[in-house]
Order: sequence, then structure tokens, then C-alpha cells
Amino acid sequence: MFPVADRFFLHLFNAAIFLRHPVEVLRVARDRGGYPDIACPSHQSERLLWRKLFDHNPLFPVLADKVRARDYVAARCPDIAAPELLWSHSDAAAAAAEGTSADVVIKANHGCDMNLFPDGTETRDSCESLYRRWLATDYSARRKEWCYRDIPRRIFAERRIRAKRLVDILVHCCDGKTVGVAVIFAHKTDHDRYSFYRPDGSEIGRFLREGRKWDCFRLGPLDEILDDPSIVTRAMAAGEKISAGLDYARIDFMSDGQALFSGEITFYHRSGYVPPAPRKSDNLYARIAANWDLRQSWFVQTAHRGWRGVYARALGRVLAARARGRTRTAPVVAANKVSP
Repeated sequence: MFPVADRFFLHLFNAAIFLRHPVEVLRVARDRGGYPDIACPSHQSERLLWRKLFDHNPLFPVLADKVRARDYVAARCPDIAAPELLWSHSDAAAAAAEGTSADVVIKANHGCDMNLFPDGTETRDSCESLYRRWLATDYSARRKEWCYRDIPRRIFAERRIRAKRLVDILVHCCDGKTVGVAVIFAHKTDHDRYSFYRPDGSEIGRFLREGRKWDCFRLGPLDEILDDPSIVTRAMAAGEKISAGLDYARIDFMSDGQALFSGEITFYHRSGYVPPAPRKSDNLYARIAANWDLRQSWFVQTAHRGWRGVYARALGRVLAARARGRTRTAPVVAANKVSP
């Protein structure tokens, strides 16, 4: 049973969070399907908003930086190649002076949806204008994704990976343990196709809502949609090494069908706005929430002063009591094995 004083304090603290951040809480309420508990979160949307507001791990800005994360990944997984880094500038004019080419992808390092795949229509002026707009974009202000605030903003170019079918593999890990994988074709286009898989390679699918009816979309078994399904096993193994010590992170990879390339590290999947799903479903987000132990987070494990300290200690006690009294076990995470 939760300590009465802690439970009462967290109840009041949850109300204070709503008063302080009403827009964000109401967005989570939409995904949660009811009044959310941000102070002691359970649902995936609740946890991600909690991370935005309180769990300010100083390592997050380093790993969310698409340039600096390359060194971190290389140190933990030296066998995983990264796309070749061609140049990097903090000034829009200097970046625009580098020109463009169909062989490169140009990105900003401090957020998402800032990618340029040159097609030959770009001019130096248009590039400089675009880069200035990227450098002025502040995700910490727009979506409360605080860690992007502390990233030194840069424009950089990578060698483009050429493939008939480029595959994105997104590995969701909780402290060195894979809990689910997304396999995506034509990622971030109008023709993207993707599905979710358990660590053993079995398909979870993804839930879609049509009117008032739920349906589950599936791509099919990995050995039917990939020429070499072992790339998913390799991505999971690498993701587990990279995520060790992080309570939850999404580790991204790309593949041309044979080789595996490192991508980015994400701490706010879908910016925290997770789509709802049928109750009691074994979907990806339920699996993450069941395996994500907030007691391992930087916020709970760090000594704080003032109200943060009172809150962190109360939350830690309630989380420990919840773990002891849990009647349902978390989804079993099977060994990383995918049938060839």
C-alpha cells in the first residue's frame, strides 16, 4: 500500500502540474483516454511528459545531438558504421557556401524534421534561408523537449545511403533491454509502411482507428519483408549496448538491406504524444511502459533540494511500493532471436 502522506502529496502535485502546464496535460489526457497522472505516471504518454518536465538528465543533450552522438555510438559499438560526416557549421552562410549534391543529406543537429535531400533546384540563397530557419527553431520551447535547448546548433551534411529500399529500424530499449522494434520503409514520406515487432521477431502490428473501430495493420514476418532479417537482430544488439544505463531511449538505425548504419538517439518518441490503443493490448507502447522503470531515471536517482527533493523522494517511495505490490507481471522480453 502506498504511504498515505506520499499519495496525498502526489495527488496535490498532479493538480499543480495541470495548473502549470494545462495544454500539455490535456494533450496527454486525449492520448490517455482520461485524466492523466503526471506526478506518478504509468501510461507511456504520461511518462514522456514527466520526462520533459522533470527528468533533465545532463547526458540527454549530448546524446540527442546528432553530431556528438556519433562519437558515443562509435565508442560503444565500433562495428556499426555511421554515414560519412562531410561538413558541419554553426553559421547558415558558411553551410550554404558548401553547396548541395544528390549524394548528400543535409540536416540540423538539434531537433527533428529538419532534413534536406537535394534535388538540384536549390540555390545558395534558398539554402541559407532554410538553414537560418532551422537554426532559429527551438524544440525546447515548442514542445517542452528541454534537452534540445542545450545543444550547440549546427548544420551538417552526411553521405547519402543509396539503396533500392532503405529500411529504418527503430529499437526501443529500457536500460540495455529491447522491448520492441519498429521496421519502417519509406520513412517520413507520404508512402511510409511500418509495423512493430517483439524482440523475438514476432509481429505486434500497429493499431489504426477507423471511425469507432480498431484495426491492426501488419507488414508480415521479418523473413518475408527483409532480404536479411538478421539486420534486426544486429540492430537490437547494438541498441542494447548504446542504451545501457538509460531508463528508456529509442535507438535508430538505417540499412540498405545488408549493412547497418547508426542513426539518432531519441528521448521523446513522437514528442510524447502516443496514439491510444485498445485496452489490454500488447502494443509497443504498453510494452515500453511496463518495462520502463522510473526508479532508474536520473531524476529519481539524483539528490535534489527544495520541492524537487521532496517530490523525488515521495515518487521513489511510491514507485517502490507499486513494484512490490504489482499483481500483474510485465510482458516477458524474450531473447534477441529472429528466424532467418
